[in-house]
Formats: sequence, structure tokens, C-alpha cells
Amino acid sequence: MKRNKSAITALAGVLAFVAASLISDVRAGDEPGSAASPGEAAQASKDAAAGSELPPRRSKLTRQTFPEHHFSVLLTPSPETSREQVTTSGGQSFSATHFKAREWPHGVYEVQVLTLPEHSGLSPLALDELCAKIAEGPGDFGKAVITAQNEISAGGNSGRHLEMSFKENKTNGAKARVYSIGRRVYILTASGTKPWLKSAAVNGFLDSLQVKGE
Repeated sequence: MKRNKSAITALAGVLAFVAASLISDVRAGDEPGSAASPGEAAQASKDAAAGSELPPRRSKLTRQTFPEHHFSVLLTPSPETSREQVTTSGGQSFSATHFKAREWPHGVYEVQVLTLPEHSGLSPLALDELCAKIAEGPGDFGKAVITAQNEISAGGNSGRHLEMSFKENKTNGAKARVYSIGRRVYILTASGTKPWLKSAAVNGFLDSLQVKGE
């Protein structure tokens, strides 16, 4: 228990950062380097509001491997990547690496990897606290509300599955998977239109995490 408490303490200094960076803003025409025509933007909004079938325009997800972080996942090639080295107020340091791939105009796939200073995994209580912090983070859609949460496993590793909605944005939502494996926490998130969140592509992404031991 003592080691799990210290792991929670190590996470406390950056939970707001994790939450804010995971739930991305997705609007028609926001993809870097391109803009939607008025007709495309109107149709995307109409599809989201009506819950209609997604148009066939999608990126192909293939298995991408990240040896430095000991995992692979279904994602588009060359995702946007950012890294931060974080030091908490208690003097503990750990790294946060963020991978993002846009599925314009429907949503965003994201993978967050937190490398903790200890090798002990987070306890179920610590996982629950982390999930709550992810939902309460002030993302671009506003504060998220967890509408469903259940325990899951991947390769024998326990985790959590979350489904979230937004009070201030009725057409968008988010799904997330959170795993604590060794000294790393893997967070897979898909945020975007509600019809897109029901798609086989999103479910395939969330189910695709494979982790190799250090």
C-alpha cells in the first residue's frame, strides 16, 4: 500500500495536464493544413447531430510500434508526438509522452504514456482516482462526465474502460482505456463525434494495445 500511495503522489502533480491534453477539440475544418468547405462542415455537423452513418472517408489504421515505450497499437503512421519531463511539488520526476492521430473530421486518437519512478503498478484505487481526474480535466469540450466505467484486461494486465460525455457539447464524446503495467501507465483515448465513437475503427484502436516487458 505504501508504494501505491507514493505512485498516486507522483501522479498528482500532472493529472490536470494529462486530462487537458487527452480530450481534444474536434471540429470540421480543424485538421492542420486543410479546411473543410462550407458544405463539408455542414454535413459533418449534420451527421453528428443526427447520429447517421459515417461517410466512407477514413484513414487506415495499421500497427505502429514504439520500442522506447515497449508497446504497439493500431494508429495512423507518423502520429504527432510530444514529450514532457515533469517534476512534482514533492520532487519526484517522471516523463509523459503523447501520441496523437487525427481522423478528420470525426475525431482524434490519442495515446498517453506516463513513465513513473517506481516499478510497482497502480492499485485499483489509484486507477479509479486517475480515471476520475481524466474526466474532470478542462478539455476543449468542457468538463467530461463518466457515463460508463468497467474493469478490463489486456494481456493479463488489468485496466479500466471509460465512456464520457460533455455537458456543453452534446454532439461529441470520448472513450478511454487506462492500463497500469509495470512502471508505465498507458492511456488510449478516442474523442470526437458520437457516431464515430461507435465505429469499428475506434473499437479496433481501443482493443489494440500490446505491451512487451522491459
